[in-house]
Amino acid sequence: MPREHPLSWHRVVPVALVAILAALAAGALAGPGWYQRMYYPVEYRVEIGRAARAAGIDPYLVTAVVHAESGFDPDIVSKKGAVGLMQVMPETATDMELADGNRAKVTAQQLRRPEANLRYGTGYLRQLLDRYDGDLALALAAYNAGIANADRWERDGGEERINFPQTRHYVDKVLKERDAYERLYPEAF
Repeated sequence: MPREHPLSWHRVVPVALVAILAALAAGALAGPGWYQRMYYPVEYRVEIGRAARAAGIDPYLVTAVVHAESGFDPDIVSKKGAVGLMQVMPETATDMELADGNRAKVTAQQLRRPEANLRYGTGYLRQLLDRYDGDLALALAAYNAGIANADRWERDGGEERINFPQTRHYVDKVLKERDAYERLYPEAF
């Protein structure tokens, strides 16, 4: 029985497909700006800029949080009940209203409105930045995993002690995306 040629089609095609996909992935991460903008889209620029300025936060950071939390989907709701662009819990927004002297309960429906969600989300992020003296990693860790966990990590030595792999990944992802957004959209805000 004759031997099959080492470069027969059923061997070459899968290898070629893997090479093409690897090249596309590398291009997405380090390719031209237009290609990277497809991976890092920006929606709600005006609303993000307005909310970020009001809270005194870098709008590129807010954009990265929105991208990481919801992918710019204002109607998304998590399994735990976090709503909208910045995945704000209605209870958190209500607590913020109470702290401001308002008795209004904030509903999930209200948090689906981008302006409201961004106002509460950036306000909460501002509170976390103030709580952790501007330590961005701990503030993001608290945003993702809760204040009690971030307080423990702060007591245990800071961001190096973030021992939830998901939260460590979240912090790294948001910081990387903030830098990418700033590089890709220098005039956005």
